Amino acid sequence: EKQGNVSFAERHEKILSIIREQGEVSVSDIASHFNGISEKTIQRDLVLLAGNGRVKKYGDKRWRRYTIYENTLE
Repeated sequence: EKQGNVSFAERHEKILSIIREQGEVSVSDIASHFNGISEKTIQRDLVLLAGNGRVKKYGDKRWRRYTIYENTLE
């Protein structure tokens, strides 16, 4: 799946690297790094990454923040 000239996998890698760099992020923090990709899409990506155990989420609704899941070995 391509969106905004970035494949699904490339987008996920970029999201993970942004989180690693910044420590903790919101959906809008990440969305600001992408052109033509909605916050809703970023949010779906983050939910998927959290489901896969790649990122950890905490907080509710618009205060939700994401960090790298500590047990991720790369």
